Amino acid sequence: MPRLSSHVLRWSLLAAALWGPLAAIQAGVAAEPSRPFLEGLRRRGLDDVALDYLERMRNSPAAAAEFRETIDYQKALILQSQPGTAAEHEQRLAEAQACLIAFLQGHPKHPLAATAQAQLGKLLIDRGRARAQPAGVAHNAQGETPAGLRQGRLLFQQAEQALAEADRRFDEIQQRLSHPRERPRPEDAVSRDAARRQLLEIRLARAALDCEMAQTYPAGSRERRESLAAAAAKYHEMYQRHPQLLAGLYARLGEARCYQELGDTARAVAAAEDLLAEPDNPPAFGLLRSQALDLLIQTAEHLAASQGAVADDRQHGQSAQRDRLGQAAAIYRRILDRAGQDPGFAPSAEALTAVRLRFARTLRRLGEYPAAIQQLTEILGTDETRVDAQVEAAYTYQAWGATVPDHYLTAIHGSGGPAGGKRSPAGPFWGWAGIAKMAAGRAADGPLFHEARYNLAWCRCQYALGRPASERGALLDQAENDIAAARQSCPAMAGPEWSARYDELRKQIQQHRGPTPGR
Repeated sequence: MPRLSSHVLRWSLLAAALWGPLAAIQAGVAAEPSRPFLEGLRRRGLDDVALDYLERMRNSPAAAAEFRETIDYQKALILQSQPGTAAEHEQRLAEAQACLIAFLQGHPKHPLAATAQAQLGKLLIDRGRARAQPAGVAHNAQGETPAGLRQGRLLFQQAEQALAEADRRFDEIQQRLSHPRERPRPEDAVSRDAARRQLLEIRLARAALDCEMAQTYPAGSRERRESLAAAAAKYHEMYQRHPQLLAGLYARLGEARCYQELGDTARAVAAAEDLLAEPDNPPAFGLLRSQALDLLIQTAEHLAASQGAVADDRQHGQSAQRDRLGQAAAIYRRILDRAGQDPGFAPSAEALTAVRLRFARTLRRLGEYPAAIQQLTEILGTDETRVDAQVEAAYTYQAWGATVPDHYLTAIHGSGGPAGGKRSPAGPFWGWAGIAKMAAGRAADGPLFHEARYNLAWCRCQYALGRPASERGALLDQAENDIAAARQSCPAMAGPEWSARYDELRKQIQQHRGPTPGR
């Protein structure tokens, strides 16, 4: 039996769906209830049939005039929601845009006009994003802006115009319904609240649109900073007007993100901490708090990752870097202090441990080694098998060895000491030797194994240089033997990178030892 084409099948379904209602009309029965029928098609996933039905009803006496007025609007909603490839989705969005514009031009005073205007703005944002994101912020060899980026910006500008008009329309509706009538109707309050919700959503979207526009410009450019500043101002105004509403609090979160990207750490942190003071209930507030905490952590990470090097003023660059690390540490400390006061503050124990580990790493970079070890002891006292914390502890003792040489030995052997005996109260630390042993058991040629073996030999060399000449030679020999042992464990040396580093360290050891007879 031959299969029907999709086009024939669609029209067969439509004919079957319409036959009963149309026959009833011809028999003199009242007009077919178009809206429930359309909704039934959509519930069954028959969007293509629904689109054909709308076109058939455009000039049909089977549909009421009120329904026919909204046909373009209904078509736009269906087109926007249909799945498909990126190219198909773009084509449908363009068709939906044309339908919304036709509806607004044909029925500017319709009760759905404000909603259609808002839908048009959101549709234009989607189209702009689809054009701008693949293009990125790169420029071609001639320094020209890619066509996709230009088209994306144009669509964002059109979206702002559409949303501004929707803002005006819903504000007018809200103002009109806020003035009491001589005989207020219950439905007026419902309509006013719905208009207010739409207005809040639109204003959030307009601020977010400025952020979208910012992403189409290179980082640090004047245009990007101006767009972010405009977004921050819109978010701030919304938060000031609605500090108790969830929409206002999300505006505060958006404001914090803008400040974060602008490099205004103080205001980003202040905004995030405002949100952390909000309760966990209802659940939506708990989610907001979690997002604010994530933003605080990201801000601290960004500060800690900044190098701050200044080519013509090294001392100033180091001072600026230390200042950023201090700010990052202060953020981590506040998070941990808050979690100590409020057990429900952190979303999970793992999230809190991750913050503590980042705090310890930042303290190490600041040279605050005892405080860093205290944080790592908190982590490893609960779970000694956390390799990331064990590695950080080894690096901390290694850095501390520059001022307290005995800590080079702690970095090598861990808190058990050189003899490998019972661990001391200093903490459950493995040291590089323990880390290497663990890594070798899992994958002898893994990066962690070579990271541990290399640092073990390096610590041994540094410790030797601080010892009397009578001890130095034997210790340097031991450091060289550490390298030989790593070579024997894994001849491939985990590729050329580690092989080169081992060779360079071996040369340094030989230079420190000087010429030795018989070698």
